[in-house]
Parts: sequence; C-alpha cells; structure tokens
Amino acid sequence: AKGRTGRDGRDSGHRVKHPAQPPQAAPTSFQKDFVMRKALVASSLLALLLGGCASNPADLDVSGTWINQAAINAAAKGGPLREALQTYGPNLEWEVNTKASQARYYNGFEVAEGKLLSEKPGAWSVDFYGSSATELKRKGKQLLQVANDNEPEQLFARA
Repeated sequence: AKGRTGRDGRDSGHRVKHPAQPPQAAPTSFQKDFVMRKALVASSLLALLLGGCASNPADLDVSGTWINQAAINAAAKGGPLREALQTYGPNLEWEVNTKASQARYYNGFEVAEGKLLSEKPGAWSVDFYGSSATELKRKGKQLLQVANDNEPEQLFARA
C-alpha cells in the first residue's frame, strides 16, 4: 500500500495515531454520595407512585354484595340453612350501595332495606327508616355487622 496516494495527495499507508485519552479520574466520595442520594430520591418517589397505584379502592369502599360465608359453609355441609343462620346469622347477605346511600340485608326469608349513613371512615350506620339501626364496619377484608340489642355480631365476605 506504500506509494499510493489518497484523494488529498498524502500517502495512504501512514496512519496518524491520536494521542491516548487521559484516564478518567475516579469519582470522589462527594460525587458518589450525590449519585446515591439522587437514586434514593428517585426510588422513593417510584415507591410512592407504585404504592398509590397498588392501593385498592375496594379496600375502602363497602359497596357491593357481602355474604355470610360461615353460614353458607355450614349449610353446604348438609345442614339446613335455617340452622346455619341460627348459628352464624341471622343475616345471610348485605347489599350495599354507597352512591345511592342504600343498604339492605337478606336473612333467607325476608329483605330489609335502609338508608346508609357514613359515620366516620370505615364505619356506616344503616337506618331502617326510624324503626332500628345497624352499624357496619370494615374489619380487614371483611364487613362486620356490629352486635346490637336485636342481632349478634356477624362477619361477611365480599361476594
């Protein structure tokens, strides 16, 4: 390849070597701390964002159908529903509509409907149009019907 000239008239056999880049200085402890702080802030913000996305509104809302799973399980084992409701009842299910402020329960024989009133976060009162009232609360993933003079405490699972 010696003796051949390129377009610019120079010998193409000679290559010009660029001087080697000077080695990069190792990051200082200040730079490392700064990068770590930025990463920590970014991961904290991401955790908050994902935590907000992961929270389930159903955990805060009682709207929907709630069933007395204990009574249903007892009846499914072959016992009469009436006996299961005497042991685990008396109510078989709750139907709650927070948007319409209504709630009703079914005890296997009749339906009672009332007005749903939010008392405080996680607690509601169902007013059966002046005749009586029942208090409902969230207990983890379950709905708790608080015991009163007429009925025992009952737990319901979301259907």
